[in-house]
Amino acid sequence: MKPVFAVMQLNIDRECSASADEVWRLVSQVENLPKYWHGTRELKVVKKGSEYNGEVKFAFGGRGRIKVKLDESKRKVIIEYLDGAFTGSQIISVNKGGLSATWDIHFRGIFKVFGKVNADHFASGTSNALARICEEAMKPENP
Repeated sequence: MKPVFAVMQLNIDRECSASADEVWRLVSQVENLPKYWHGTRELKVVKKGSEYNGEVKFAFGGRGRIKVKLDESKRKVIIEYLDGAFTGSQIISVNKGGLSATWDIHFRGIFKVFGKVNADHFASGTSNALARICEEAMKPENP
C-alpha cells in the first residue's frame, strides 16, 4: 500500500530587490491575488473590518471558502482555507530583501491520494507566484 500524503507543509523564500513597501502594496491587495497565484482562478471576497471572507475557485476546478487577514504591522497576509479540496493556511510575508509563502494544509477527499504530486505542484506554483510579485514590484511605473 502506498503512503497517503494528506498533510503538506511548505515554505518558499524569494529574494527581491524591489522596495518592501511596494511588494507589500501588491501583496496586500487581496482582490488581485489571482494575478500572481495562477492556481487561484477566481476570488470573490467581501471585506469586513480587517478581514475578507469569500469564495475561491481554483484552476483545477475546485472551490472553497476562505478567510483572509492582513497583518499590517508584520506585513503578512494570512489566508485560511475553510473548506474545499484542502483546509489549512497560507501565509505570505514581506520583509526587507524579499518575500515568502508558507503553507500548512490538509488535502481532502480524492486529493489525499495525489498529495506528493500536489506538494510538488504547490512548490512550483508558489515559487512562480513570488517571482511574479517581485517582477511586478520592480517595474519602472511602480515607485
